[in-house]
Amino acid sequence: SFDQGQWNQNVCTAFEYFKAYMSSKLSWNVNYDVNELIDDFFGHVYKIAADEMKDVFFTVRKWTTHLADAIGIGGNIYQDNMHAVCWPRKVLDNILVKFDLAYKAIEPLQKSDIELYRELYRRICLETIPYRKQMIALYRNEIDKETGDLLMRNLKRDVVDLRIGLGAEPFFIDTVMCKLDKNWGYSVLGEELIFDEGCYFRETPKLRTCPV
Repeated sequence: SFDQGQWNQNVCTAFEYFKAYMSSKLSWNVNYDVNELIDDFFGHVYKIAADEMKDVFFTVRKWTTHLADAIGIGGNIYQDNMHAVCWPRKVLDNILVKFDLAYKAIEPLQKSDIELYRELYRRICLETIPYRKQMIALYRNEIDKETGDLLMRNLKRDVVDLRIGLGAEPFFIDTVMCKLDKNWGYSVLGEELIFDEGCYFRETPKLRTCPV
């Protein structure tokens, strides 16, 4: 299939970099062993959390395959899968628990290699964004207000710190986040966050997410 480029997406989630890796490899040699490529990518990108992140990937792939087979929601960008039928809370909870295991796997690096720990934390955190966003969008009313507000603040903080520019093609991230919280861009971000026309940061926000 043809891979549509996202020329104006400066930071991608949903394993977009894995997709680019697989496309580039298989474009040169269609006879590559796919399982070996998967192991190679996750081993190099997530290192000691490779197994945990592969578990996330295969869990999501299994669920999205179910959506395609059971209710006809596939990879078409014009299909609406942003509702509870597609993302039951137990599915999101399961995925987020697996991310927690990935964070736990890298904890020893806090003492042995703090720079690597920070980088792996960032890479894992990037992939959590869509599922945390869905949890807030679909199930915030089922969560007590204090916890819900904390989840929203943490999501805002990570979106800024990871420098995510677009929420969906062609929507700026602030447009997407405003639908989640009317205070997006004000209560947490203040005036620190500035987007230019290409949706890249002119200034680095002073908010902190990744471990120091």
